[in-house]
Amino acid sequence: MNKKLKIALFITIPIIILILIGLSVWFFWPKNKVTVEGVPEDVVKTKLQFTHDIFDPTKVKFVTPLGELNGGYEEAQTINGVCVNNKTAEEVEVYAPADMTLEDYSYFVDPRQTRKANWHLGFRISKDVKLSFDHITSPIDSIRDATPPTPTSGYVPPKKKLNFKAGELIAKTSGTDQAHNWNIYLRDTFTSNTFVNQDRYEALKDRYDYINATCPFDYYADAKKQLFIALMGATAPGQSKTCGNPSKDVKGAISGMWHLTRDGVQADYQGEYATPLSIYKDSAGKIVLYEINKKRSLLDSTNPTYKDPATITTSHCYALTDYGEGEKPKGYAYFKVVSDMEMKLAYSGTGSCPTTFPEATAKTYYR
Repeated sequence: MNKKLKIALFITIPIIILILIGLSVWFFWPKNKVTVEGVPEDVVKTKLQFTHDIFDPTKVKFVTPLGELNGGYEEAQTINGVCVNNKTAEEVEVYAPADMTLEDYSYFVDPRQTRKANWHLGFRISKDVKLSFDHITSPIDSIRDATPPTPTSGYVPPKKKLNFKAGELIAKTSGTDQAHNWNIYLRDTFTSNTFVNQDRYEALKDRYDYINATCPFDYYADAKKQLFIALMGATAPGQSKTCGNPSKDVKGAISGMWHLTRDGVQADYQGEYATPLSIYKDSAGKIVLYEINKKRSLLDSTNPTYKDPATITTSHCYALTDYGEGEKPKGYAYFKVVSDMEMKLAYSGTGSCPTTFPEATAKTYYR
């Protein structure tokens, strides 16, 4: 073997060996795809866990589940969160359940209330999780200083950054004047709620995030979670075994939220017909029609036309016997399924349910 060949082999063989080793490592080593941000795509997300109570459960009568707080006309946004009903008119403490930063606020004046002071407070917990509160009456001083008490037309950032540790007091609240309740909203981008017309709600994420709305109590260890779940109900604790869901949609049936337009969510009235209109059976067993003719109808099992909207796939007429506000209305609401994406409603403030659907006076609604 000549000298040049020996030198070539001396150089080439180690290179070949290194290449083979590299290929073996690449082939057999467990691989994670890396995103632009450098986060492995197939790493399972570790679910956030709250370490401190948001409120003291002993000071609360019950908590209205997701999807069961009205859900029609101007109250459509409330189905995104749970509603905490205080036991008394006294303020209850509100705490940070995890480390979080005040991201935005809204200060609003409600002409229906004598107190005329309400804060909406939005806190960023992580890139994917945001926690918000409505009807806060007494934020702590540092939040008051960063959120001037002047009405705002939308959610705006505070004057300065405020960080809170898990367990810190952030506010006290007595909720609304009459009902003494307040709202908790949690958004998690890893949550995906399902609607019959998914595209409508996907397009609304910047305004009304129905898709990513989730239950704040699911972020506690199981023993703590069960203390909160025991409070769930439409009118009393224990009526619901779950925290609910923002979507009451049932494909092929009338249950769910309906609109007079084919896209978006617009709080509006066309005569007696409101948009949005929600129809569902709540955890207390009542049929909720919210709203028709500027009223919320609550129909219980004593109503001769009582029927779960989730089971109505053709047509059905409800006799309006109770608004839930002490009034005794007359008339009927007659529903007719046209398709998975369309239905018709015929309302009358007088008379009883007709034998056939009154097409001439009906209004068309869309998913």
